[in-house]
Amino acid sequence: KEGNTVGDSSSEARSRNMSVEVTTATFEFGGETFSILDCPGSLELLQESLDVLVGVDAAVVVCEADANRAVAMTPLLRFLDVQKIPFLVFVNKIDRLNEELSAFVSVLAGLTKRPLAVRQMPLVEADEVTGYVDVIHRRGHRYASDSESKTIDVPEGMQADLEATRTELLEALADFDDTLLERLLEDDVPSLEETYQNWHGAFAAAKIAPVLIGAAESGNGVHRLLKSLRHDVPENSQTVVRVGLKEDDDCVVQVLKTYHTASSGKMSLVRIWHGVLKDGVSLNGQRVASVNRMLGQTINKVSEASGGDIVALGRMDGVKTGDILSTTGEANPRDLPTAEVLTPIYAFAVKAESREDEVKLSDALQKLVEEDRSLSFEAN
Repeated sequence: KEGNTVGDSSSEARSRNMSVEVTTATFEFGGETFSILDCPGSLELLQESLDVLVGVDAAVVVCEADANRAVAMTPLLRFLDVQKIPFLVFVNKIDRLNEELSAFVSVLAGLTKRPLAVRQMPLVEADEVTGYVDVIHRRGHRYASDSESKTIDVPEGMQADLEATRTELLEALADFDDTLLERLLEDDVPSLEETYQNWHGAFAAAKIAPVLIGAAESGNGVHRLLKSLRHDVPENSQTVVRVGLKEDDDCVVQVLKTYHTASSGKMSLVRIWHGVLKDGVSLNGQRVASVNRMLGQTINKVSEASGGDIVALGRMDGVKTGDILSTTGEANPRDLPTAEVLTPIYAFAVKAESREDEVKLSDALQKLVEEDRSLSFEAN
């Protein structure tokens, strides 16, 4: 969402009155249903993001074209590389671009082992970014307010840069396809269909990281981003294979985030890896009180959910973030990737204003620790 970019400090985010917790949403686009997990961009809240990322099919890294802030993305990009999680980069606030996109991408490329494949180039008219050029299709698109962009011819002055960028994109794909490499060496340019086939395969296998651009505040580029998610993000079955699971009749879930809500008490946000989860079933011997969809702070109860769904389980008192649960109770934590708990690097003291409030303070701190595993506290 607008403003929640990698590199934001938590104090900046709070000053804009923005949520710094993981928030969720489920919506339909182009006949597909998506569960979106919006993670905080602050380094101080990195643990929450890493805990969630182990349970996604793909990640969208939202950032600004600011080379000076790019280094803040290093821990996140390194984690995505190590876990082999497919990700794409969405360069936000492109309407305020104050440096060459290529210069920023060059800096970003030094922070990840994965080749960056620029899919869109800024369309600049009268010193203003008015749209983008699709590198694969060789088409220009001018942004239109509250509607789909208008297709235009690529300006003559961009043709050379477009062909150079397209060649770089194809070469990045060819690094993982010997047949495509041989064809490029023989100046045999693949068809659009063949290019997309290579593109989808390389992205799903975490071999490339596409770069898209836009301005979320005005909606520019967002529709195209959603189309990329619809076409490129792997299905649940592919992700199950990536993390090393074998599908069977057992229902296996992984806890990605713990919430303590005012109205519903403790909620455990889980990714269902495979199987069907219904009200009343037991996971690792503990009965599921309720299965819910979360939209921000709104909680809606559902009767069941299945592989690939992100749902919140109510009142799982003995369950914590990172746990792997199953209906047979035999899931081994080593069977699925998990995020390491980050080491705290500073400490401070707090105290209750009165002795009567000490129990309340202790209870509140315990809940904070459950919500963010990188926090700890002790009574002294």
